[in-house]
Amino acid sequence: MKPHALIIDDDPEIREHLKERLESFGHECLAVGSQSEAEEMFKQHTFAYVLLDLEIPIRYGRVSAKSMGENTLRNLRKDPRNGNAPVLVITAHGKDSPALAVKLMKLGAVDFLNKPFDERLEESINEALQKHAANRQDKQTSEDSMQPFRGGELTFTEEAAELLDARIVRSNATGYRILKTLAATTPQGARVAMSGKALATLLNLERGDEAVNETIKSLRKSFRKAMAQKNLRVETDSLICNSDKGYSLSPGITWKEGVTVSTVKEERRPPLAERQAWFRDQVLSGKKMTRRHYEHHFAMSEPSAKRDVAGIPGIRFNGGGMSGYYVSNGAT
Repeated sequence: MKPHALIIDDDPEIREHLKERLESFGHECLAVGSQSEAEEMFKQHTFAYVLLDLEIPIRYGRVSAKSMGENTLRNLRKDPRNGNAPVLVITAHGKDSPALAVKLMKLGAVDFLNKPFDERLEESINEALQKHAANRQDKQTSEDSMQPFRGGELTFTEEAAELLDARIVRSNATGYRILKTLAATTPQGARVAMSGKALATLLNLERGDEAVNETIKSLRKSFRKAMAQKNLRVETDSLICNSDKGYSLSPGITWKEGVTVSTVKEERRPPLAERQAWFRDQVLSGKKMTRRHYEHHFAMSEPSAKRDVAGIPGIRFNGGGMSGYYVSNGAT
Protein backbone atom coordinates (compact mmCIF):
# COMPACT_ATOMS: atom_id res chain seq x y z
CA MET A 1 0.00 0.00 0.00
CA LYS A 2 1.30 3.44 -0.91
CA PRO A 3 2.02 5.86 1.95
CA HIS A 4 -0.77 8.45 2.22
CA ALA A 5 0.31 11.99 3.10
CA LEU A 6 -1.43 15.24 3.99
CA ILE A 7 0.08 18.54 2.79
CA ILE A 8 -0.92 21.66 4.75
CA ASP A 9 0.23 24.90 3.12
CA ASP A 10 -1.60 28.12 2.30
CA ASP A 11 0.33 28.68 -0.96
CA PRO A 12 -1.43 26.92 -3.89
CA GLU A 13 1.78 26.77 -5.94
CA ILE A 14 3.70 25.09 -3.11
CA ARG A 15 0.84 22.64 -2.54
CA GLU A 16 0.89 21.70 -6.20
CA HIS A 17 4.68 21.38 -6.24
CA LEU A 18 4.66 19.13 -3.18
CA LYS A 19 1.86 16.99 -4.61
CA GLU A 20 3.87 16.41 -7.79
CA ARG A 21 7.01 15.57 -5.78
CA LEU A 22 5.19 13.08 -3.57
CA GLU A 23 3.31 11.44 -6.44
CA SER A 24 6.59 11.11 -8.32
CA PHE A 25 8.02 9.55 -5.15
CA GLY A 26 5.29 6.90 -5.30
CA HIS A 27 3.13 8.31 -2.51
CA GLU A 28 -0.52 9.35 -2.45
CA CYS A 29 -1.49 12.68 -0.96
CA LEU A 30 -4.18 15.23 -0.21
CA ALA A 31 -3.53 18.95 0.16
CA VAL A 32 -5.30 21.71 2.11
CA GLY A 33 -4.57 25.34 2.86
CA SER A 34 -5.88 26.04 6.39
CA GLN A 35 -6.10 24.71 9.93
CA SER A 36 -9.84 23.99 9.77
CA GLU A 37 -9.49 22.04 6.51
CA ALA A 38 -6.62 20.04 7.95
CA GLU A 39 -8.53 19.10 11.09
CA GLU A 40 -11.48 17.99 8.98
CA MET A 41 -9.12 15.75 7.00
CA PHE A 42 -7.79 14.23 10.24
CA LYS A 43 -11.33 13.11 11.05
CA GLN A 44 -11.88 11.52 7.64
CA HIS A 45 -8.55 9.91 6.73
CA THR A 46 -5.57 8.10 8.21
CA PHE A 47 -2.23 9.52 7.08
CA ALA A 48 1.24 7.96 7.06
CA TYR A 49 2.79 11.40 7.57
CA VAL A 50 2.02 15.13 7.41
CA LEU A 51 3.86 18.06 5.78
CA LEU A 52 2.87 21.14 7.78
CA ASP A 53 3.60 24.75 6.89
CA LEU A 54 3.75 26.77 10.09
CA GLU A 55 2.23 29.96 8.69
CA ILE A 56 -1.32 29.04 7.72
CA PRO A 57 -4.74 30.66 8.31
CA ILE A 58 -7.37 29.17 10.55
CA ARG A 59 -9.79 29.26 7.58
CA TYR A 60 -9.46 29.96 3.88
CA GLY A 61 -9.16 33.68 3.15
CA ARG A 62 -8.03 34.66 6.67
CA VAL A 63 -4.60 35.95 7.69
CA SER A 64 -1.86 33.34 8.01
CA ALA A 65 0.00 33.09 11.32
CA LYS A 66 2.61 30.83 12.84
CA SER A 67 0.37 30.19 15.85
CA MET A 68 -2.19 28.47 13.60
CA GLY A 69 0.42 25.97 12.44
CA GLU A 70 1.49 25.31 15.99
CA ASN A 71 -2.11 24.81 17.08
CA THR A 72 -2.67 22.42 14.17
CA LEU A 73 0.29 20.37 15.40
CA ARG A 74 -1.03 20.39 18.97
CA ASN A 75 -4.49 19.27 17.88
CA LEU A 76 -3.08 16.59 15.61
CA ARG A 77 -1.26 15.00 18.54
CA LYS A 78 -4.62 14.67 20.33
CA ASP A 79 -6.34 13.12 17.31
CA PRO A 80 -7.22 9.44 17.91
CA ARG A 81 -6.77 8.50 14.25
CA ASN A 82 -3.61 10.42 13.30
CA GLY A 83 -2.06 11.38 16.62
CA ASN A 84 1.07 9.27 16.02
CA ALA A 85 1.70 10.27 12.40
CA PRO A 86 5.16 11.81 11.80
CA VAL A 87 4.96 15.55 11.13
CA LEU A 88 7.59 17.33 9.06
CA VAL A 89 7.35 21.09 9.54
CA ILE A 90 7.84 23.45 6.60
CA THR A 91 9.45 26.82 7.33
CA ALA A 92 10.52 29.70 5.12
CA HIS A 93 14.28 30.13 4.83
CA GLY A 94 15.58 32.39 7.59
CA LYS A 95 12.49 31.98 9.79
CA ASP A 96 13.68 28.89 11.63
CA SER A 97 15.73 29.04 14.82
CA PRO A 98 17.05 26.65 17.50
CA ALA A 99 14.40 27.93 19.93
CA LEU A 100 11.62 27.29 17.43
CA ALA A 101 13.00 23.84 16.67
CA VAL A 102 13.02 22.89 20.35
CA LYS A 103 9.46 24.18 20.80
CA LEU A 104 8.13 22.25 17.81
CA MET A 105 9.96 19.06 18.76
CA LYS A 106 8.22 19.23 22.14
CA LEU A 107 4.92 19.58 20.29
CA GLY A 108 5.69 16.45 18.28
CA ALA A 109 7.45 17.50 15.05
CA VAL A 110 10.06 15.01 13.79
CA ASP A 111 11.92 17.14 11.20
CA PHE A 112 12.10 20.55 9.51
CA LEU A 113 12.16 21.43 5.82
CA ASN A 114 13.17 24.84 4.50
CA LYS A 115 11.63 26.42 1.43
CA PRO A 116 12.62 26.13 -1.40
CA PHE A 117 12.80 22.34 -1.25
CA ASP A 118 15.86 20.40 -2.40
CA GLU A 119 16.54 16.67 -2.73
CA ARG A 120 16.46 16.39 1.07
CA LEU A 121 12.64 16.37 0.93
CA GLU A 122 12.35 12.72 -0.14
CA GLU A 123 15.25 11.73 2.10
CA SER A 124 13.63 13.33 5.17
CA ILE A 125 10.29 11.67 4.46
CA ASN A 126 11.96 8.26 4.12
CA GLU A 127 13.87 8.70 7.37
CA ALA A 128 10.72 9.76 9.23
CA LEU A 129 8.73 6.78 7.94
CA GLN A 130 11.50 4.29 8.70
CA LYS A 131 11.96 5.61 12.23
CA HIS A 132 8.21 5.57 12.83
CA ALA A 133 7.95 1.97 11.59
CA ALA A 134 10.86 0.91 13.81
CA ASN A 135 9.30 2.57 16.87
CA ARG A 136 5.98 0.84 16.20
CA GLN A 137 7.72 -2.51 15.84
CA ASP A 138 9.68 -2.01 19.07
CA LYS A 139 6.49 -1.05 20.89
CA GLN A 140 4.58 -4.03 19.51
CA THR A 141 7.41 -6.43 20.38
CA SER A 142 7.57 -5.00 23.88
CA GLU A 143 3.81 -5.24 24.40
CA ASP A 144 3.68 -8.80 23.06
CA SER A 145 6.04 -9.88 25.84
CA MET A 146 3.90 -8.26 28.55
CA GLN A 147 1.31 -9.92 30.72
CA PRO A 148 -2.26 -8.57 30.44
CA PHE A 149 -3.41 -6.27 33.23
CA ARG A 150 -6.08 -8.08 35.30
CA GLY A 151 -7.01 -5.28 37.67
CA GLY A 152 -5.83 -3.92 40.98
CA GLU A 153 -6.55 -1.75 43.98
CA LEU A 154 -6.36 2.03 43.64
CA THR A 155 -4.96 3.66 46.76
CA PHE A 156 -5.17 7.35 47.63
CA THR A 157 -2.42 8.82 49.82
CA GLU A 158 -1.57 12.40 50.72
CA GLU A 159 1.05 12.38 47.97
CA ALA A 160 -0.51 10.46 45.09
CA ALA A 161 -2.98 7.96 43.69
CA GLU A 162 -1.25 4.60 43.35
CA LEU A 163 -2.08 1.24 41.84
CA LEU A 164 0.01 -1.90 42.35
CA ASP A 165 2.51 0.29 44.25
CA ALA A 166 3.02 2.48 41.18
CA ARG A 167 2.21 6.19 41.20
CA ILE A 168 -0.46 7.15 38.67
CA VAL A 169 -0.90 10.84 39.48
CA ARG A 170 0.16 13.31 42.17
CA SER A 171 -2.40 14.42 44.72
CA ASN A 172 -2.23 18.08 43.65
CA ALA A 173 -3.30 17.26 40.08
CA THR A 174 -6.78 17.39 38.55
CA GLY A 175 -6.48 13.72 37.63
CA TYR A 176 -6.27 12.80 41.32
CA ARG A 177 -9.52 14.65 41.99
CA ILE A 178 -11.23 12.90 39.10
CA LEU A 179 -10.13 9.48 40.34
CA LYS A 180 -11.26 10.31 43.88
CA THR A 181 -14.64 11.42 42.55
CA LEU A 182 -15.12 8.23 40.55
CA ALA A 183 -13.97 6.01 43.44
CA ALA A 184 -17.45 5.95 44.93
CA THR A 185 -20.69 4.01 44.76
CA THR A 186 -24.31 5.06 44.52
CA PRO A 187 -26.85 4.19 47.24
CA GLN A 188 -27.79 1.17 45.09
CA GLY A 189 -24.20 -0.09 45.15
CA ALA A 190 -23.35 0.72 41.53
CA ARG A 191 -20.15 2.47 40.57
CA VAL A 192 -20.45 6.21 40.11
CA ALA A 193 -20.56 7.25 36.44
CA MET A 194 -20.37 10.92 35.45
CA SER A 195 -20.26 12.79 32.18
CA GLY A 196 -17.36 15.09 31.40
CA LYS A 197 -19.64 18.08 31.86
CA ALA A 198 -20.84 16.88 35.26
CA LEU A 199 -17.27 16.22 36.43
CA ALA A 200 -16.16 19.66 35.25
CA THR A 201 -19.04 21.33 37.08
CA LEU A 202 -18.42 19.37 40.26
CA LEU A 203 -14.68 20.07 40.28
CA ASN A 204 -14.97 23.71 39.14
CA LEU A 205 -12.85 23.22 36.02
CA GLU A 206 -12.84 26.41 33.97
CA ARG A 207 -12.52 24.73 30.56
CA GLY A 208 -15.39 22.36 31.22
CA ASP A 209 -15.55 18.89 29.77
CA GLU A 210 -12.60 19.66 27.47
CA ALA A 211 -10.39 19.81 30.57
CA VAL A 212 -11.88 16.53 31.83
CA ASN A 213 -11.30 14.75 28.54
CA GLU A 214 -7.69 15.95 28.33
CA THR A 215 -7.03 14.99 31.95
CA ILE A 216 -8.44 11.49 31.48
CA LYS A 217 -6.33 11.03 28.36
CA SER A 218 -3.28 12.05 30.41
CA LEU A 219 -4.29 9.67 33.22
CA ARG A 220 -4.56 6.78 30.79
CA LYS A 221 -1.13 7.59 29.37
CA SER A 222 0.44 7.79 32.84
CA PHE A 223 -1.29 4.56 33.84
CA ARG A 224 -0.06 2.75 30.73
CA LYS A 225 3.51 3.91 31.40
CA ALA A 226 3.38 2.88 35.06
CA MET A 227 2.01 -0.58 34.26
CA ALA A 228 4.54 -1.08 31.44
CA GLN A 229 7.29 -0.73 34.03
CA LYS A 230 5.70 -3.72 35.76
CA ASN A 231 5.56 -5.62 32.46
CA LEU A 232 1.76 -5.31 32.30
CA ARG A 233 -0.12 -4.55 29.10
CA VAL A 234 -3.20 -2.35 29.48
CA GLU A 235 -6.06 -1.33 27.20
CA THR A 236 -7.45 2.17 26.77
CA ASP A 237 -10.29 1.50 29.24
CA SER A 238 -8.33 -0.54 31.80
CA LEU A 239 -8.36 2.32 34.31
CA ILE A 240 -11.30 4.52 33.31
CA CYS A 241 -14.03 3.42 30.94
CA ASN A 242 -16.60 5.51 29.15
CA SER A 243 -20.22 4.54 28.48
CA ASP A 244 -23.46 6.32 27.69
CA LYS A 245 -23.71 7.03 31.44
CA GLY A 246 -20.34 8.78 31.48
CA TYR A 247 -16.89 8.06 32.89
CA SER A 248 -16.42 5.43 35.60
CA LEU A 249 -13.63 3.35 37.05
CA SER A 250 -13.17 0.12 35.11
CA PRO A 251 -14.61 -3.11 36.54
CA GLY A 252 -11.14 -4.45 37.34
CA ILE A 253 -10.32 -1.47 39.56
CA THR A 254 -11.11 -1.50 43.26
CA TRP A 255 -10.19 1.24 45.68
CA LYS A 256 -8.95 1.63 49.20
CA GLU A 257 -10.83 3.98 51.51
CA GLY A 258 -13.41 4.50 48.80
CA VAL A 259 -16.54 6.43 49.64
CA THR A 260 -20.10 5.15 49.54
CA VAL A 261 -21.97 8.40 49.13
CA SER A 262 -24.93 7.42 51.31
CA THR A 263 -23.12 5.59 54.10
CA VAL A 264 -20.28 7.82 55.30
CA LYS A 265 -20.49 7.98 59.07
CA GLU A 266 -21.97 11.22 60.30
CA GLU A 267 -19.20 11.71 62.87
CA ARG A 268 -16.62 12.00 60.07
CA ARG A 269 -18.32 15.13 58.76
CA PRO A 270 -18.16 18.62 60.28
CA PRO A 271 -21.26 19.71 62.20
CA LEU A 272 -24.20 21.04 60.21
CA ALA A 273 -23.46 24.70 60.99
CA GLU A 274 -19.84 24.36 59.78
CA ARG A 275 -20.92 22.63 56.58
CA GLN A 276 -23.46 25.34 55.82
CA ALA A 277 -21.01 28.11 56.66
CA TRP A 278 -18.41 26.61 54.31
CA PHE A 279 -20.90 26.46 51.43
CA ARG A 280 -22.20 29.99 52.10
CA ASP A 281 -18.63 31.37 52.13
CA GLN A 282 -17.93 29.73 48.76
CA VAL A 283 -21.08 31.28 47.27
CA LEU A 284 -20.43 34.75 48.71
CA SER A 285 -16.86 34.67 47.39
CA GLY A 286 -18.29 34.49 43.88
CA LYS A 287 -17.86 30.80 43.09
CA LYS A 288 -20.63 29.15 41.08
CA MET A 289 -21.55 26.50 43.60
CA THR A 290 -24.18 23.80 43.11
CA ARG A 291 -25.68 21.23 45.45
CA ARG A 292 -23.45 18.59 43.87
CA HIS A 293 -20.42 20.47 45.14
CA TYR A 294 -21.86 20.14 48.63
CA GLU A 295 -22.57 16.42 48.14
CA HIS A 296 -19.06 15.75 46.88
CA HIS A 297 -17.22 17.89 49.43
CA PHE A 298 -18.91 16.22 52.40
CA ALA A 299 -19.57 12.80 50.80
CA MET A 300 -23.31 13.08 51.31
CA SER A 301 -26.38 11.68 49.60
CA GLU A 302 -28.58 13.96 47.51
CA PRO A 303 -31.51 14.12 49.98
CA SER A 304 -29.24 15.01 52.91
CA ALA A 305 -27.45 17.69 50.91
CA LYS A 306 -30.79 19.13 49.78
CA ARG A 307 -31.93 19.49 53.39
CA ASP A 308 -28.66 21.13 54.42
CA VAL A 309 -28.49 23.62 51.55
CA ALA A 310 -32.18 24.55 51.86
CA GLY A 311 -31.48 25.79 55.39
CA ILE A 312 -28.59 28.14 54.49
CA PRO A 313 -29.58 31.81 54.93
CA GLY A 314 -28.46 34.58 52.59
CA ILE A 315 -28.25 32.57 49.37
CA ARG A 316 -30.61 31.51 46.62
CA PHE A 317 -30.57 29.31 43.53
CA ASN A 318 -30.07 31.19 40.27
CA GLY A 319 -31.08 29.67 36.93
CA GLY A 320 -32.33 26.17 36.41
CA GLY A 321 -31.22 22.60 35.80
CA MET A 322 -27.56 21.71 35.33
CA SER A 323 -26.68 25.30 34.39
CA GLY A 324 -28.00 26.83 37.62
CA TYR A 325 -25.96 27.71 40.69
CA TYR A 326 -26.25 29.49 44.04
CA VAL A 327 -25.74 33.22 44.49
CA SER A 328 -26.16 35.64 47.37
CA ASN A 329 -29.64 37.03 47.94
CA GLY A 330 -28.41 40.46 46.91
CA ALA A 331 -26.99 39.31 43.59
CA THR A 332 -28.75 40.23 40.38
